[in-house]
Amino acid sequence: MEVREYLDILRRRWLSIAIVALTALALASLVTLALPEKYTATTRIFFAVAGESVTELEQGSSFAEKQMASYVEVATSPLVLGPVVERLALPTTTTKLEKSVEATVPPDTVILEIAATDRDPQRAAAIANAVGAELGNVAGNLSPSREDGSEAVRATTLAVAQVPVTASSPNILRNLGGGLIFGLVLGIGIAVLRQLLDTKVRRAQDVRAITDSPILGVVAFDQKVPRHPVILRDEPLAAASEAVRSLRTNLQFIDVTNRPKSIVITSSIPGEGKSTMAINLAASLADTGARVILVDAYVLSD
Repeated sequence: MEVREYLDILRRRWLSIAIVALTALALASLVTLALPEKYTATTRIFFAVAGESVTELEQGSSFAEKQMASYVEVATSPLVLGPVVERLALPTTTTKLEKSVEATVPPDTVILEIAATDRDPQRAAAIANAVGAELGNVAGNLSPSREDGSEAVRATTLAVAQVPVTASSPNILRNLGGGLIFGLVLGIGIAVLRQLLDTKVRRAQDVRAITDSPILGVVAFDQKVPRHPVILRDEPLAAASEAVRSLRTNLQFIDVTNRPKSIVITSSIPGEGKSTMAINLAASLADTGARVILVDAYVLSD
């Protein structure tokens, strides 16, 4: 299919696409309203390696940067979360708590951001601060001590997690936007699929797609016209009358040297306009001075 064919599908099936998109938007709205509100609190921890000289500080800084990926894993490990669960008396396990705690490191820094999500905003802040404090203790214990016995790695809290006042989820705009986009994609997909599976012949393009025979004329259907009118007599200036005359001309010039003397008009089912077409085509041929006989016949089969 070409681009213009897809655009034609959108033009002809825009209503069904809109219905699918609005339905998806409504479902996304219902799901969003049914989701519980959750709050996210974040604390920031700075890691530094102790040293007395510039060289030691540079080496320590490089060491700390390399260790940040490890600290991210440690922050959500049972070694850190276990004591947090016990200290705060949380009604959960370390495995479940791990899913609500996220540790990230901004690029090229030795700062670790710990975000905790919970339905209770105060508990979310308490979890984030407790994880940050426990991580600082664990990081010091996991790193080798200096010669004087002091900790080589020091964790300093840059920003204590504050109690959030607005929910972080559900994200209403994101959910509704995603639902609308999904609905549009689904609606367009259904429209294209219906077009591909549709074998009915409705338009001139459908005729051209299934046969190499030329289309001699197209007479538009008009519901305002009586059932079997002689359009050329009643409405000689109508678009349908002009279409019939154009068809008559094409029939006359389809084979000038051996012009056909018999024209058969038929259709696949009753009520498609055979009689209307036959009457008006006969009248248009008679207008040129031709002698015309109109025969209404039925084919009987066993």
